[in-house]
Amino acid sequence: MAGQIPFSILEQVLTKLGSLAFQEVGLVCCARDDLKKLGNSLSTVKAVLVDAEEKQEQSDAVKIWIGRLQDIVYEAEELVDEMATHDLRGMVQGQRKVATQVLDFFCSSNQIWFRLKVGHRIKDIREKLKEVENEISSLNLEKKIIIDVRDKSSGRETSSVLKPDIIGREKDKEKMTLSLLNPASSQGNVSVNAIVGIGGLGKTALAQLVYNDEKVKNYFEKKMWLCVSEEFEVKLLVKKILECATNNEVPNLLGLEQLRIRLKENLEGKRYLLALDDVWNEDQKKWDDLKAYLLMGAPGSKILVTTRSTRVALVMGVDSPYVLQGLADNEAWDLFEKLAFGEGHGAVMNPNLTKIGKEMVKKCKGVPLAIRSLGSLMHLKTKESEWSSILESELWRSFQTSENILFVLKLSYYHLPTYLRQCFTYCAMFPKDYKFNKETLIRLWIAQGYIVCSSKDDDLEDIGDQYFNELSSRSFFHQSESMNGYKMHDLIHDLAQSIAKDRYFAVENVCEGIHHVYWPSSLNEIEMLVKVKGMRTLFFESFPESATLKRVSNFQRLRALHLGWNINGVPNSIARLKYLRYLDISWCKMDTLPKSITNLQNLQTLILSYCERLRELPRDIEKLISLRCLMIGGCRKLRCMPIGLGKLTCLRQLSDFVVARDEGSKGAMLNELNSLNQLKGRIVLYDLRNVENVEIESNQVNLREKKLLRKA
Repeated sequence: MAGQIPFSILEQVLTKLGSLAFQEVGLVCCARDDLKKLGNSLSTVKAVLVDAEEKQEQSDAVKIWIGRLQDIVYEAEELVDEMATHDLRGMVQGQRKVATQVLDFFCSSNQIWFRLKVGHRIKDIREKLKEVENEISSLNLEKKIIIDVRDKSSGRETSSVLKPDIIGREKDKEKMTLSLLNPASSQGNVSVNAIVGIGGLGKTALAQLVYNDEKVKNYFEKKMWLCVSEEFEVKLLVKKILECATNNEVPNLLGLEQLRIRLKENLEGKRYLLALDDVWNEDQKKWDDLKAYLLMGAPGSKILVTTRSTRVALVMGVDSPYVLQGLADNEAWDLFEKLAFGEGHGAVMNPNLTKIGKEMVKKCKGVPLAIRSLGSLMHLKTKESEWSSILESELWRSFQTSENILFVLKLSYYHLPTYLRQCFTYCAMFPKDYKFNKETLIRLWIAQGYIVCSSKDDDLEDIGDQYFNELSSRSFFHQSESMNGYKMHDLIHDLAQSIAKDRYFAVENVCEGIHHVYWPSSLNEIEMLVKVKGMRTLFFESFPESATLKRVSNFQRLRALHLGWNINGVPNSIARLKYLRYLDISWCKMDTLPKSITNLQNLQTLILSYCERLRELPRDIEKLISLRCLMIGGCRKLRCMPIGLGKLTCLRQLSDFVVARDEGSKGAMLNELNSLNQLKGRIVLYDLRNVENVEIESNQVNLREKKLLRKA
């Protein structure tokens, strides 16, 4: 199993170690020389990381070396985080500038223990790192210059699922469309059609082409699209089908019989089309149980299935599925040429690149996902030597032997800029076919320290947006079928997990080294997570009823916590999560937040959306000096904003602002927004009727200086 190299974390540690504040701290802790030596060792190791990541495919010794290095880098990050957190808390207590704060705070008598602890930890980490550094020569690791120039021009985002560059599927589409429009069936009112083929062939793309065809739209009274994937649980699928049929969420409390009645009301007597994408179930009973809920359609109703297995199709009653083939040579080249050279810029002027490109395309064996991935990669390469190097990669040999498309996809991964690699593999945490929100993912990246600023004028959210767009332009992300989120192709997801699986949770792989956990609603007991010591992300789909939040507070290295549903309140012990940067407690049933939450000086994102009982925010909210995003949309009982909100000058996003009734109500008036000039996007102002003098207070808000605010 390949190891994930924490490039971005290492870069962040080096940046912090080189800062003036850390040099001052090192001087006070009598560890300035050790900090400098630690930074030098990290820089030496950094120079060989690209070579190490490539060589681990063939060397177990290098793979083990990378594993040890991972632990040391995260230990170093935790050390600098602890030092920075200590400094932040000193700033909050003294409310003074860093220049005078650092020495005063660290020199006080009750800080001696901290200085000693920091000094010992620095020496311990440096000794471990020195051992790793000394093994570089014996492993034959070579320095490779890392030139990671951020591509600010690659803001191309993926568009509709019906892409204009779907090439070579016209005949396939025509045949499948005719099959769906044929009312004759030996299976009764509702019949099943299946598209079968290996991963990456474009089964989903073909199904979407057919699903969105005008003749198909006009023929069926109701159309529903559902991505099934590996989990085939009948009640859950019936619920999701009902949601597709009604375009509304369905309460989790409904039983199967209630779901059946509602589904019957929506489908009975109607000719419908239900697309079940990416089905893996080979259990005949499960399919029979599900199909029993779908038989009420009018004659001519169809279920369109995509699957990799003819066995799945047979279980669903399809004896002769449509077996999708790879693209013909000319079609494969057309797709590659369009992606690699751009629209209207064929390879006529590049005869050598054309020759190399055609050899590459042949190796892809007509698999569109491989061609798309390769074409997106080559679009960024302009030199013949770069093309030749990729053509001669050892990964092609592995692909020819095993026909595992992951070997081709790894070519694209290993040619990613290092700053994008952890951002990509972080998505391995989510389940297959998970639909994620772009802004949420960027905030999670920021919380993990994956966004690296090259200058003090850079904005983390803007850089994160560029990172996301770069990954999209390289075909690592695509927009979901409903166009309201993003997904990863299941093989791209497999690639992410193959690179970093030892750091991501799986029920069969619970170990101490796990960093990121997505907890599905189907799991209840969280006891198995007790042994996980270094958890950095805990993302609950919905919070288990049997669990307690106090137990969550034991995971003291968390950077991101998403609690999901079923939360009745937040305990004071939340303050133990001193490194927490991202906290989502939306839909929580609470009147107030614990006062201790303001001790989270590292907190950057606080999401309280639809906490409908919430009446007030913490009065000393100005202690959250790192806060960049505060989302309170849907908090209908919120009476006002706290005085002191205007001191949060790092704030970039504020969803709502509730004007206090009057200055004597201990709430903020509109002028609290005066100094928040970094606000961007959209803000909704409530209770403007409480503003006595609109003209004066509007001037005090200083909207002219808030140039990034689109709408207020």
